[in-house]
Amino acid sequence: MVKRRDIAKTKKTPIKKTLEQEVDALRPEVDEKTLAKLIRSKPKTVAGRKMLALDEPQVKEGTKRMLLCKGTNCCLQGQKLLQDLLKIRQPHAMYLRDRNQSKLVAPMVDPSDFLYLCEKNQGSKLFGMCSTTKKHPLRLFLGRVFDKSIYDIYEFDVLETREFHPKGIVAPVVGGKPLVVFQGSMWDLSDNLLGAKNCLADVFGGIKADRILLEGFDRAIVCSIYERKQSAGTSTGTTEPCIRIDQFAIKMTRDSENPSLPHVDLVNTGPGMTLKLLGARTPAPEMAKTASKIPSEEFVKGKSSVKTNTNDLLQTRQDIHIQAEPLKLVYLRHGKN
Repeated sequence: MVKRRDIAKTKKTPIKKTLEQEVDALRPEVDEKTLAKLIRSKPKTVAGRKMLALDEPQVKEGTKRMLLCKGTNCCLQGQKLLQDLLKIRQPHAMYLRDRNQSKLVAPMVDPSDFLYLCEKNQGSKLFGMCSTTKKHPLRLFLGRVFDKSIYDIYEFDVLETREFHPKGIVAPVVGGKPLVVFQGSMWDLSDNLLGAKNCLADVFGGIKADRILLEGFDRAIVCSIYERKQSAGTSTGTTEPCIRIDQFAIKMTRDSENPSLPHVDLVNTGPGMTLKLLGARTPAPEMAKTASKIPSEEFVKGKSSVKTNTNDLLQTRQDIHIQAEPLKLVYLRHGKN
């Protein structure tokens, strides 16, 4: 017979698993989003809860911050392009100049590095990167982040860049909101071009303002799409869509014929660029539906004021004034005509 002491000696002491081993054990069963929720510790303070609530998707999002960085190999022209984007997006942009970019991979291959950098740099929702290769002398990557995951990424081939030349015109106000105009009927040809249009609108849209002043618009960014003949080595007669982006200064003057009406002059001050869409990583249908969904909100009851009046016949009368209900916040079902 085996004694109890011998049985106790034969039992192996359980080895404590590290956090990485537990995560690896759960990885085939649970997706990455659920794992992130399990690993994330709950905040113990009110300030911590507020910070996490701000990181979650909002019904009315504020101004999006943009993160700019250069790839492993980036020419001087690409660095100037990033500096021009920084000037347009200031002060809601950050350019990582002194970071070691030797291990940074293109976002189309592995976007995890950009997701990490966006979370660490004040929760940036937009990112951009320039890189240089033998096949593509200058590439521009633009992407968006939604709910702490990569939403979409677009890869452009930069065909031409134009520097900033004010020509005696006052530089645009820092933090201003430009007018963004999209020209051309080719934006709706494919889902990739339509997604690129939405991404460019977020990049050049500027701040999110509740009220605007017409006299405060001092610049306009025009994004035009047109057909261009393909380069040599391809079949003859084929064209490809190209995107031309220009920045114009808005000068309001008086018309000599009718002084009562303002006259608007547009002066091309740059910076500008000509792009060709190479590839796109569009969001999944479920993610796109979640990002574009607006939750239905109940009627917001305004404060009512009651005034009581008494006439000569000792009859009381009450005047109730209720504030206007914001119908824009209410989800109304539209019927078919």
